[in-house]
Amino acid sequence: MKKRRILAKGIMLGLLITLTIQTVYSQQVEIQGELKVTEMTSDDTEENLVTRNTDGTLGTRSVASLPPPPPPIDTTRNLASDFELAKHLCDCPNLPPFMIKKLLESGYTQEELMASGIPVQSVLDAQRGGLLLDTRDNQTYKTVTIGTQTWMAENLNFGTMINSTTSTDNQTDNDIIEKYCYSNDGANCTTYGGLYQWDEMMQYVTTEGTQGVCPTGWHLPTDTEWKTLEMELGMTQSQADGTGNRGTDQGSQLSTNESLWSNGPLDQNGAFGSSGFAILPGGYHGTSSFLELSSGADIWSSTESTSVLAYDRYVNSGSTKVNRFENPKTWACSVRCVQD
Repeated sequence: MKKRRILAKGIMLGLLITLTIQTVYSQQVEIQGELKVTEMTSDDTEENLVTRNTDGTLGTRSVASLPPPPPPIDTTRNLASDFELAKHLCDCPNLPPFMIKKLLESGYTQEELMASGIPVQSVLDAQRGGLLLDTRDNQTYKTVTIGTQTWMAENLNFGTMINSTTSTDNQTDNDIIEKYCYSNDGANCTTYGGLYQWDEMMQYVTTEGTQGVCPTGWHLPTDTEWKTLEMELGMTQSQADGTGNRGTDQGSQLSTNESLWSNGPLDQNGAFGSSGFAILPGGYHGTSSFLELSSGADIWSSTESTSVLAYDRYVNSGSTKVNRFENPKTWACSVRCVQD
């Protein structure tokens, strides 16, 4: 008697179904999941599944009674049904980026998805976002591509936390990457990332664009790379070259998460959160104290302006613009890395 064995595997949204079929005069089928089928008998008229219940008893179920597979994404572009189907399939209130990306790839626009209730930031993450794995500590960071540049879309949070309460509590050149967490509270590093003095961030070199504290394949942005980003979002060259508050609404475009920001022009602007860059109000550490949590964000560049000052970018809840500022290198600010 010739015997045949067929092995088929199917996966849909995390449910692994394994079928093993052996044909002699009967067929043996096993399904791993909520329903465990140990035997399937067949004759000329019908096929039945012999199922084992959770209490160990056996039952039968007609093959014809099995539910049909869920429908594919609606090719007629019925957005409401697609959205509800996707929510049902992933059993979650908000769609994950890969599902949003599938809807975008099928032809839906950003505006249509937002109209269906998907947050604008989720759409942007799906459109332009990626993921960076820092193998030094296995942390992951969202990334965003704007124009020709790919940036971290979260502040770096790598290194050993040290406390700072006075002007003498400096990060040092000791072969250990050190960071401050706002108010010496590690939870703030989890939310907002670490705060780094300029020399520590640069790992005690002065070459702009160096890797510094960034993961392999990434580097610290130069002042020019910051200008490139800002001009991609609408600044003119002359505005980008200026100091102080520049541009129009680029600060709003670059920021995100209204609930974390003090209410003001920044988060009230219609462009708030639109770039996917996702600046949060993590504050900074000045001469001897932590300042401006919830109202400001200071992010370094790797470009010196003098031997004791370096350029950074400062966003504040009171303005929609971006401040190009010269900070003392001893201040501790947030860090974003840009891909090589």
